[in-house]
Amino acid sequence: MLAGPLGFVAGDQPLTYVVTSGGVDTPVFAPNALRPDHLGTPNLTPCGWLRITDAAGAVLEDGPLATEYEALFRTVMQTLAAHPWPASAPYFDVLAITATIPGIERPLPYGDEVISTAEALHEDFYFAINELLKQRTGLPPGDRTLQPGQIVPDIMIADGPARLTVALQPHSATRTILRGPATLEDADRPLTPDQIAARTDALGGSRHDIASVQGRPLLARIFDGDGPAVLLSAGQHANETSAPLGALRAAEVMRGGNQRFAFIPCENPDGYALHHQLRARNPRHMHHAARYSALGDDVEARTTPPLHEKAARLALIEATGARLHLNLHGYPAHEWTRPLTGYLPAGFDLWTIPKGFFIPASPIPRGRSSRR
Repeated sequence: MLAGPLGFVAGDQPLTYVVTSGGVDTPVFAPNALRPDHLGTPNLTPCGWLRITDAAGAVLEDGPLATEYEALFRTVMQTLAAHPWPASAPYFDVLAITATIPGIERPLPYGDEVISTAEALHEDFYFAINELLKQRTGLPPGDRTLQPGQIVPDIMIADGPARLTVALQPHSATRTILRGPATLEDADRPLTPDQIAARTDALGGSRHDIASVQGRPLLARIFDGDGPAVLLSAGQHANETSAPLGALRAAEVMRGGNQRFAFIPCENPDGYALHHQLRARNPRHMHHAARYSALGDDVEARTTPPLHEKAARLALIEATGARLHLNLHGYPAHEWTRPLTGYLPAGFDLWTIPKGFFIPASPIPRGRSSRR
């Protein structure tokens, strides 16, 4: 039993990992520096490092060296922090950040897993900008209700100097849509919006379509049948692309069993279209910018009008009296790579252990962007 409150004390361990191989321990230097992040919180983060020794081995210089990667990130965050944003949200339709960096894109010998500094920068930008704007409005960093607009980091890797463009753009109802799987049954990649619509139309039912912020239909349906009504939905977090696939498979089973239910195959069609666009350049990445809506909030957390996408869920519950809501997500959706800003998004600590249950399905789409 603890005698008093638990606390942590800063240590003095060197910046090294110890790799043990063949009974031999080898220290491996890991360059990190303690620096304030975008919210002013000290973080030990990876960095460049410059170490110079003379011919006798004496150290002449030994310390952090800012890389292009770090400089590009900090330039964007400082610019956005100083920008004269409107008094109230939304602050923009689309905040587009397009960057080309020299970096790493290394496929791993397991599924479609990949080590990518482009993906890491995408994650850093998306969550850090979101948290910065919440701080500006006095909301806690983990809040899911702020509607700043759609934050879209599009990061590429190429040789040569880093290049960066930051622009405020209007909403667009058109996105690049990649080819979908040949059939729902052997899906090995995310379904296209047209495939979701066609399969939903084939189910029949009465339509209760509601448009998204960018004008895309939510394809809501009600099916008469036996028993108490159930609401089945998917795609609230649109980068979890196995969810609409699983929901369509479940809807077909429920339809065949004459179950009374309401159905929304993709609650966040704007995010789903953005995910397709980002996959065109980086098909193996998580693309958490597509997780939330075109307003930048989590559809489920929306409580004040206009409700847009959330209105479909509430309308179906009211029309059917459904008291059970099956809201399909996808795993492993809650993994993050944020080397410059503390790894985990603020308030997401509990989700490092998934709070849900698995529904076996076979086959399951492959790839980090589709195994959600």
